[in-house]
Amino acid sequence: MSPLKRARILRRAQTLWARVGLRARLEAFILLALLPMVGLVVVLLLQERSQDIERARDATRLLADRGAQQQAQIVQQARSVLQLLTLVPDIREASPERCSTLLKQATDLYPWAAGFGVFNPDGNLLCNSSDNRSLNLAQRDYFKEALATRGFTVSNFLIGQNSKQPRVVAALPILDDDGSVSRVLVGGVDLSWLAELSAEIARESGGIVSLFDSQGTVLARVPDPQGLVGRSMADHPMVRKFLQEEAGIIEDDGLDGVPRISGFSTLEETGAKIVVAVTRDDILIAADRNLLLGTGVMVGVVLLIVGGVWMLMEVMVLRGLRDLKASAAFLSSDLFDPHAPCTPAPVHPSEIGQVAHAMRTMGHADDGADAEHHRLRGSPDAARQPALLRSSRGAPSGAAGVGSRCRGDPLHRPRRIQADQRPARSPCRRHGVEGDRRPAGALRAPWGFRGAPRR
Repeated sequence: MSPLKRARILRRAQTLWARVGLRARLEAFILLALLPMVGLVVVLLLQERSQDIERARDATRLLADRGAQQQAQIVQQARSVLQLLTLVPDIREASPERCSTLLKQATDLYPWAAGFGVFNPDGNLLCNSSDNRSLNLAQRDYFKEALATRGFTVSNFLIGQNSKQPRVVAALPILDDDGSVSRVLVGGVDLSWLAELSAEIARESGGIVSLFDSQGTVLARVPDPQGLVGRSMADHPMVRKFLQEEAGIIEDDGLDGVPRISGFSTLEETGAKIVVAVTRDDILIAADRNLLLGTGVMVGVVLLIVGGVWMLMEVMVLRGLRDLKASAAFLSSDLFDPHAPCTPAPVHPSEIGQVAHAMRTMGHADDGADAEHHRLRGSPDAARQPALLRSSRGAPSGAAGVGSRCRGDPLHRPRRIQADQRPARSPCRRHGVEGDRRPAGALRAPWGFRGAPRR
């Protein structure tokens, strides 16, 4: 931009600013002063919105970690129970009379227990807590691993044949004195904790809890309105992401196509993934509601301040300034009467009152000068009138020359209302006191200049 154009724009802005009234200028200054505060409040509200989203992310991750910890605790508890049961002679020997009864009692003691069974190394069932006698586990991976390692093993999540619910199977070999495997004790671990965790999450945030095996198959999902349990979702972008990591947070479209914030964690021993997902829009709706509420309160406060200052300026400043302006115009006109009895009704601030007092004093002095002017015109020493007039008004000799518009020059003296030209008194409607009846179009001094007493 050229300097000439910049100067032209600046000059135009100055011209426009000069046309702005006092009240509008003060309001502009107030708005400028409030602008940093408004910006700070907006920044704080946006930060709070971001914190709400971050808290939702952290909450999903914590809930997923808690689910993984619960599963780990249950698996550890199942291991302890199996170790305890292997010490019972009737279970070690798979006694037909006592084994099944003891296993049923153990199943009733633990809410997570889906059942127990004793198998020989060939995988054939010897006794169990149910009446199923045709079960063979020889081809199960966890059974083979238990025989090979001679230690505690846990299967991946399996879908029960009868319950159709995902379960984990724990196996612990029973060793003879020579260290060979004589029996294998197997226990099923139910996912009752998953339903409890899902109910709690639904109460808190309305989220969804899902359980995936290491291949991306949906083992459990609460709630599951789409019926995704048992289906492989390995090709879904979100599933591919969390299968590649141990734990974390993902913001992506869920299995139902709804944008969600998903926290996930890996279950020990099984490699399965537990995922806790909440709808992102629900979090943003609450955060945006707080943002709009805070913004509305802030705008209301600003409007209240601006409106209050607008009214105070009108009552305490502008009315007095308009009266002073009218008084000054009346004082400079030929219709000035210093004996007007009317005084302004409002009580104005001291500064405006001081200006009014000064203008009344000016009116009194001007009225005295008029009286001196008429007295000198009637005296025999007319040649000394200019000097006497100047001395009566405090002006130095020679201050008013030929053609001057100074008040000391009687030839250019503005015409004032003389004592014999004043109209009869009439009541002042505004204040209920006697005032002057002026001709039509005459101005009334708003500040009620009370001059020197009549002579």
